[in-house]
Amino acid sequence: MSEKIKTIGYGFIGAISFTVLFFLLRFLLKFVPDFYIWETESEWFKIFGISLYQIDIIYFIICLIFVTHGVINLFLITKENHKARNDNTRKPEKLLKEGFYSKARHPMYGTFLIINFGLLLSTRSIWGLILIGLFFIIQYGNSYIEEKTELLEIFPEDYKKYKKKVSNMMFLPVYKHYILTGVILTIGGLYFTFF
Repeated sequence: MSEKIKTIGYGFIGAISFTVLFFLLRFLLKFVPDFYIWETESEWFKIFGISLYQIDIIYFIICLIFVTHGVINLFLITKENHKARNDNTRKPEKLLKEGFYSKARHPMYGTFLIINFGLLLSTRSIWGLILIGLFFIIQYGNSYIEEKTELLEIFPEDYKKYKKKVSNMMFLPVYKHYILTGVILTIGGLYFTFF
């Protein structure tokens, strides 16, 4: 099967997964106190008993892009990652410096964060923002621990050089645009909700 077809398949998996999880999260949010940003008065329509507003469509489309791109990258990064690992010990046999790893030292952690960021941001909820913060702390901790306890021990000199060359720890360059978009949406939503 060609790489383009596989990539389209990964994108399809990402889009379908995002849509299902979006509605599941919105359904579950009906059972906790209402802390939505971008408070709006008029419901646009309902799907499966979930009220949707015009701003939800904007969030849905933007976050669908974040998550779908993240899922595609996750599959591709995993493929790169498995080429360097020993199947028995699950430890790296060589230091990855090309592809995604030439742009970020831990692109998989950054990609997990972008997928979660897109999914949780799409809920337009303060609860989602809190979870995003917690996930960031956990993933940053994972990458820091992996560097100190595994990579610097296995590749002491090579990893120090690599770390100087690739200063970006987790986020691929495009993800910074995604984060900026999410921050702008959040600040706008908080402003229009509370002021």
